[in-house]
Amino acid sequence: MTRLTTPNSQSPKLGMTLLSTVIAVGIGLTIAPATLAHPSTARISSSPSVTWGTSIAQTPPRGYTPPPPVNRTSSGGTTGGVRGQCSRQSGLPLLALAPSNVEQTFATSRPTLAWFVPEETAYDLVFQLFQGDAAEPLYDVEMTSQPGVMSWTLPADAPELTTGETYRWRVILICNPNRPSLSVIDEAQFVVAVSPVTTATSNDSAIHVNQMVAAGFWYDALALTLSDPNGEQGRSLRLELLQDLAQMEESTNAHRAQNLRSMIDTERY
Repeated sequence: MTRLTTPNSQSPKLGMTLLSTVIAVGIGLTIAPATLAHPSTARISSSPSVTWGTSIAQTPPRGYTPPPPVNRTSSGGTTGGVRGQCSRQSGLPLLALAPSNVEQTFATSRPTLAWFVPEETAYDLVFQLFQGDAAEPLYDVEMTSQPGVMSWTLPADAPELTTGETYRWRVILICNPNRPSLSVIDEAQFVVAVSPVTTATSNDSAIHVNQMVAAGFWYDALALTLSDPNGEQGRSLRLELLQDLAQMEESTNAHRAQNLRSMIDTERY
């Protein structure tokens, strides 16, 4: 059974500083003090009201063509850090649900980002959002992990992200607060579209998802499926998108592609 977790929506407390700094010894990972914001619901705020009545077989082919690979080694930590899990309960790692080798574009300046937590045990988890190569995060959100898919949306009362800018996001699972070197991490990046993008010509979410993917907005398509986290059609569309992601990763990171497929099998049943 698919388990999707979206933390309760709360107003961001801008200007508050995290009380502690976690330094991942030996991997160069630092969670620096920054403004603190709380996670909100997993929805694209700019998307129209949608329904979930169309079967997947009736929707048009997605025809997604990913952008060319980019070198992200200079963006701070994408090739370093510990990748994996806190225990051997599932054998799956912490996974940012996003392409690791291409720079995706968001059609909205108030994005929803999602990741997969393999652990049944609850751990402290940190979500971070950075602008460009900045060392200090724009958002540094502390929460408690829950198994399955978790997500975070830029709060409605926070400033929109800057169009045309590249952003990095990171999730860190704190396996042992006393041994920060054991923390696990995954991250990805995206660009906010330079101008508002209108792709929806239907209020049916299945069609809207395919339109987003065909237009090259993979992140937005995934976020649409998160607006119906436990519905059968939303789940089926989400798994299809993740299968596409695994296929995208195959040529550059076969191990990650296999982890994604194993995660899909876990979420399917």
